[in-house]
Amino acid sequence: MQQLAPMKCNVIKFFITIYLFLSICAHAQVDRVLLIQALQEELIVRGDQQESEVTQNPEKRNPETITKQEPTPQPMQEMSRGEKIIEEQKRKVREQLALKKNNTPNLAKTIFQEHKEWFSQLKSAHQETIKQWKELNRQFVKRIPQIKKNLEDSSVFKNVKKISKQDLIQKNINQPTANVLVDDAILKVKVKDQGDRPTCSAFAGTVLIESLLQKNNINQSLSPEYVYFASKPDCQKSPCATVGSWIGYGFEYSQKKSSPDIPTLDDCNYSNSAQTSNQTNLPLKSSCSNGLVQIKKFRYLTTMQQAYAEIQGGKSVFVSLKLSENFYDNQGIIYLTEASKGNTPLDQHSKGHAVVIVGIMPLPKKVIASEGAFCWIIKNSWGQGWGRGGYACLSEKWLNQHRGTNPMLVLDQINHKNYGILQ
Repeated sequence: MQQLAPMKCNVIKFFITIYLFLSICAHAQVDRVLLIQALQEELIVRGDQQESEVTQNPEKRNPETITKQEPTPQPMQEMSRGEKIIEEQKRKVREQLALKKNNTPNLAKTIFQEHKEWFSQLKSAHQETIKQWKELNRQFVKRIPQIKKNLEDSSVFKNVKKISKQDLIQKNINQPTANVLVDDAILKVKVKDQGDRPTCSAFAGTVLIESLLQKNNINQSLSPEYVYFASKPDCQKSPCATVGSWIGYGFEYSQKKSSPDIPTLDDCNYSNSAQTSNQTNLPLKSSCSNGLVQIKKFRYLTTMQQAYAEIQGGKSVFVSLKLSENFYDNQGIIYLTEASKGNTPLDQHSKGHAVVIVGIMPLPKKVIASEGAFCWIIKNSWGQGWGRGGYACLSEKWLNQHRGTNPMLVLDQINHKNYGILQ
């Protein structure tokens, strides 16, 4: 009996440690788990991957944060159903740990049982969220004709240095990882909807800034209305009818300012529509001058190998695309072999779209020859009805074929009005 006591104690400690560890990890990565689960389920539905193969564990990466002043955590958005379940379970664990030592064996049994119940509840919450996404998708499909009219025309930006033909040559990534890689910070940024305006470039750029704030524990929605204005140098002093924008112009515009210029969404709200002859909705209201953040450092990328390295390093990447028909209505996986189904592919035209690459997911062996070894997880700005909750995964070969000629972009450093330099 004396020998069994330490053993019981160790078993109890093991259950408590594992339970708390899983609770904390799940709380930090609930959105990541749901997204990857949804994308991998689509592979199973397609028959490309057996359910037993879906065992990839996302790598956890913690990019270093350098600040002038340690930011105070900001109030977060209302918790999702899954997060509320987690918080309630953590509360119960704390209560259980307060029990007297003579009740310890019962504590271990309770924790083990509640651990199983908690996972069941979380799975149910995930299934409910995916059900909501599917309903939003049915509504989104009705918007596709209007969305096609609002694609941006990259040919109007004559001074943008295009990617060279050599860098655009289709090349697969050397020795891709077998793990799922995701930028956790950008998953905390709310999926947005640009409405009926050609503002995708500004939305993608705004998401990059907000994700860098998230890396520094700052939850703040910024103004894509202002970023769009900053990205159109010919439409800042007087109204214009030129459609589309280039985020490089917007970041350079902010970079040249003497102080933070990009306002919050509350100070400079976004309009889902604009007059045809006044694309930037001039004049902007006076509160749009209440700058909070400024661009300090960003870089252009020209090859997918460079983009891959950034994803491995924990960053997200702005990328322009030429869209194929299967991009619009998808269930989270976009393949090159399905690009020509339906109407004529749009990659023959100059008009296109901009999104943010947020991660990488390996593809099943069955499709590697036709699609590549992995797919690029992207975050779009067409609301949660597109793809899976606003995300989808582009196969390696699809992106090789449909990448735009404008360079990709990575944000490295911003200047915050209250906290100084953040990266």
